[in-house]
Order: sequence, then structure tokens, then C-alpha cells
Amino acid sequence: MLSFLGQEGEYVPECREDGVPRGRALTFEEGAVLREVQKGALSADQIVDRLNGFSPGKVVSLLSSLEVKGIVEKAAGGKYLAKT
Repeated sequence: MLSFLGQEGEYVPECREDGVPRGRALTFEEGAVLREVQKGALSADQIVDRLNGFSPGKVVSLLSSLEVKGIVEKAAGGKYLAKT
């Protein structure tokens, strides 16, 4: 996708103390999902189980948004990791 956008190499933004890249505003919901992923590699289903009131579709949408922002990545086994 980065090559499609004409960007060379991987962009790794500088992070604040809470692990969120500087200059990347997160919604409350994105922050809740990120806090869970920062605890360790989790599948979308595991995140749904931990966050009451979040539907599976909403969690997948939030994870996708965090992936596009470069904050999380999908690893082997369908688990999500916070980028460091």
C-alpha cells in the first residue's frame, strides 16, 4: 500500500510515553482497543471479550484504522500487536 501511495520504505513515527505516535490523534474507542493490544498479542475475538459494549464488527473496524495509522500490526495467527 505504501508503494501505491508513492512512499518509500517504512515510516515509524516517534511515540509518546503511552505508545501512541506523536501527531496521531485517536478516538476514545481506538484508545480502548490500543490499550488492550499493548498488554500483549490479541485476536479480535479476545479484544471483543475484554471490551464490553464493542461489537466484533466495531473492533475489526477499529483495528483496521489503527493498522492504517501505523500503530498496530497483524501478526501470525491473526493476532494484533502494538508497534513499538
